Amino acid sequence: MNTLWRRIRRNVIQGKETAKVDLKRELHLANKPEKTEFAKDVMAIANTPGGVGYLIYGVLDVDQRPTAKIEDFVVGVDANESSDSMLIRMVDALDYFCDPPPAIDYEIVVEPTTQRALGVVVVGR
Repeated sequence: MNTLWRRIRRNVIQGKETAKVDLKRELHLANKPEKTEFAKDVMAIANTPGGVGYLIYGVLDVDQRPTAKIEDFVVGVDANESSDSMLIRMVDALDYFCDPPPAIDYEIVVEPTTQRALGVVVVGR
């Protein structure tokens, strides 16, 4: 089992957000308002004490879930876009809005039951 999946599993399954974990259905970075929202979310996690945090894309939080079936709340992300190109777009947004920009990484994690890809932004403190 993927190490990153083990770290985020409980939040994904329970739909539980915390100060260091944010669940999102989708990630859009096509325009300035979307990039602003992304930078705001990352900065909130980066500035919260407690170590590493996560923005997890492709999953609904508990308030948005139509049922408790995993296939209904793990919606997945487009796994065809490379992690590198996605990371470059994220870093560009953070460089534009943040001084200094927080350290991030981006990984695709496959949820084992549905085999749907989740995008995970790993946010350093």
